[in-house]
Amino acid sequence: MTRLKNLCTKIGSGATPKGGKDSYQGGDYALIRSQNVLDWQFSDNGLAFINDEQASKLDNVQIRPGDVLLNITGDSVARTCIVPDNIQKARVNQHVCIIRPRAGQLDSLYLLMFLEHRKNSLLQIASSGATRNALTKATIEAIDIKVPDYDKQLKLTALVRSISAQIDNLTQTNGHLLELAMTLYKELASAIDSKTALKACTRLVSRGVTPKYDDSSSYTVLNQKCIRNHSVSLVPSRKMTPPKKSEKQLQYGDILICSTGTGTLGRCAQVLFSPTEMTVDSHVTIVRPCSMRFMPFLGCWALSSEPLFESLAKGSTGQTELSRSELELLDVPLPDEKSLDSFYKEVIPIFNLLQTNSNKIQNLVALRDSLLPKLMSGAIDVSKIELPTPLEQGSPTNGRLPA
Repeated sequence: MTRLKNLCTKIGSGATPKGGKDSYQGGDYALIRSQNVLDWQFSDNGLAFINDEQASKLDNVQIRPGDVLLNITGDSVARTCIVPDNIQKARVNQHVCIIRPRAGQLDSLYLLMFLEHRKNSLLQIASSGATRNALTKATIEAIDIKVPDYDKQLKLTALVRSISAQIDNLTQTNGHLLELAMTLYKELASAIDSKTALKACTRLVSRGVTPKYDDSSSYTVLNQKCIRNHSVSLVPSRKMTPPKKSEKQLQYGDILICSTGTGTLGRCAQVLFSPTEMTVDSHVTIVRPCSMRFMPFLGCWALSSEPLFESLAKGSTGQTELSRSELELLDVPLPDEKSLDSFYKEVIPIFNLLQTNSNKIQNLVALRDSLLPKLMSGAIDVSKIELPTPLEQGSPTNGRLPA
């Protein structure tokens, strides 16, 4: 075992420019915050930008290729990813720590796998002895890590690298497909004069459940962290005792809307995979379309209405809520039967492909999660197998480094 600090050239976090978020003046430098660091994945959603003068004051936390990012405070503590290739001129704020492995000694993806494997332990450390979850620089430097020789690290990471490459490609494809569907929706919506209340075109508008967590259960509960960038991720989900009522069990086509908290309220995504034994917690609203024929249209409406949902927030800062009753009364464009049929026929092939790709993504994520402990424990002897070459990808989004 070796202390992490002995295998890295840098471990450290940054700062927020004076004036807080109101000081983000735009410019050529990205300021990476905790919301940009997800498990296995970097998100450019909400990425802030600062000018040359602000960036120069944070020169000690410049991002370099291969840097591992670790959230060190708050509810997102211990989330970790590798900075993608397309983020080059960037700094981090005080909530994100840069861990820079020493070249030839510690592979970035191996370190990411190690941190993901040790996440529960990191969460316990972060929650001990403080009112707010936090990981200190000293704590991170003192982490003991078992490091095989560098060639073996590359073999151990090759399988995860390949899986993550496939996830990246499918995720990007789905992004393009969703953009196409949204373009078709906006063309139709702009020509519609009639409107109806959301309640009239849904079978269910309801908050989720109050979960009783149970790591041994097979029943999954999603939270607001699972809803980002118009997509659903199972990575931050948890397991719970199955609920007594089944109406809130998720179905294909359900729309999920984050319904509490400044910065999260209003984010939404549509369930475009085939969920089994799955629901959402009480911070998320389920909107179930009245029919499969209306499902794509209502889903596109919801994705285009995020600013509207956010505007409905009521309550004090940090304690904002989205009212179900107000949500139900929102106006939804109502196409005539002929226009709806035409739209459905045009977009359903897109949604079918989205469903196929989304199911593949969920299966790949599950495969990666199941392989991780076996790879890190040595239960899989990677030296005896030929591992696949990763698919080519221009800009990785799941913490994958180029081959």
